[in-house]
Amino acid sequence: MRVLLEGWRLCLSKNYGGIESYWKQLVPALIRANEPDLNFTLLSAFLNPRKVPRMDSFRNSRVKIRHWWSSPDFLFRMGKYGMPLEWLGGRHDLVHTPEPYWPLSGKGRLVVTCQDLMYHHYPQFLDPQTAKRLEQGTEACVEQAAWWICISEYTRKELVKEFGVPHGRTSVAPIGVSSSFFEAGEKELKGADSPYFLFIGSIEPKKNLPGLMTSFAEAIDKGCPARLKIAGRVAWGSKELSLTLRKYPKLKDRVDFLGFVPQANLPQLLAQSLALVLPSFYEGFGMPVVEAMAAGAPVLCSNRGALPETAGGAAKLFDPMDSTFLAELLCELSADSTLRDKMKSSGFKHAASFTWENCASSTLSAYRQAMSVSK
Repeated sequence: MRVLLEGWRLCLSKNYGGIESYWKQLVPALIRANEPDLNFTLLSAFLNPRKVPRMDSFRNSRVKIRHWWSSPDFLFRMGKYGMPLEWLGGRHDLVHTPEPYWPLSGKGRLVVTCQDLMYHHYPQFLDPQTAKRLEQGTEACVEQAAWWICISEYTRKELVKEFGVPHGRTSVAPIGVSSSFFEAGEKELKGADSPYFLFIGSIEPKKNLPGLMTSFAEAIDKGCPARLKIAGRVAWGSKELSLTLRKYPKLKDRVDFLGFVPQANLPQLLAQSLALVLPSFYEGFGMPVVEAMAAGAPVLCSNRGALPETAGGAAKLFDPMDSTFLAELLCELSADSTLRDKMKSSGFKHAASFTWENCASSTLSAYRQAMSVSK
C-alpha cells in the first residue's frame, strides 16, 4: 500500500498547536511500525532551506520525499484549479490528512482525522476564517473520504450525528503520549522551590483562561500560596484575557507566562507542578491531560467535551463556569499532599495505555479498512 502524508507540519519547530503536535508524533510512529507492505511518501512544501534537514531525517527505504519550493496554500490553490494530486505527490493508494480540510483531488482513498468539532459547535471561539475553512472542509470531506479517524469516542459520535458520516466508516485512535512523559513520572523529582499550578495549551478563547484567572484570583484571596504558570503560544482572541488580568492586579506577581514551551521541556515542567489545570469550554480529546498523568501530575480539568472520557475517572472535574468551585479545588490540592499522591498514582495507571505505538496501530488498521470499503 502506498500512503501519502502531508509533510510540512513535520518541519515546524515552534509556535505550533495541538494538530501539529499530533502529526509530528504520529507520523514517526507510523514509520517505526515498519509494516512490510506499506510505503510512505511525504508531500512537503516550504520556502525555508533550513527546514530541509528536518524533512530529510524521515527519508529511508520505505519513505520518499516529494518537496515543492512553495507554500501549502499554493499547492492547495493548484489543486483547486484542477492539478491532480498525483502530479504533486506521486502515485499513491491512500492519502491521510490530520484535519478535515484537503482541497486536492486524486485517485487514492482519502482518510481524514477529526480532532474535534469546535468550529461547528463554537465557531465564536475560533478565528472566523479558520472556523469557515474547517466547516466547509468537513462538508467536502464527507463526500470524499473513505474513512474517518476520530481521536475520541466523543468526537466520533459528534461527527456521525452532526455531519451524517456513516458510523461504519469511522474508527477511534486515541492520541499517544511520548515516553519522555512516563520517564519523568517514574523519577523521584524534587518539587519546585515555588509550588505552581500549570496550564498547557494555546492562548485562545476555547481554553477559558479568563475563567482560570478569575478562579486563581479567588484562590489567592482564600490563602492559596501557589503560583500559576501558563505554557502556550498566543493564538487568537486574547483580548478578554488582557482585560481579566487588568481586573485583578494581584495576578501580576503570581502568574508566569512562559510562551511556547518545546515538547522536550514539558515532562519535567509537569512533573514538578502541583497539578495541571485545563479549564477548556470544549476539547475533542485534551492531550495535556494524559501527558500530565504520565508525568505524575494530578489533573484538574473541566467536565466539557471529551475531557471526562480522556480523564477516565483519574482527574478532578469542574464546571468551567463555576469559578468558586475551581478556586476551592486549587486551595484543596495545594494544601493536601496525600490527595496529590493519590491522584498521581491513579493518573499514571490510567495513562499507561495512551502510547503512540497504540495510536499508530489503530491508524494503520484504519488505512486497511479504508482500502477494503467500496467506493
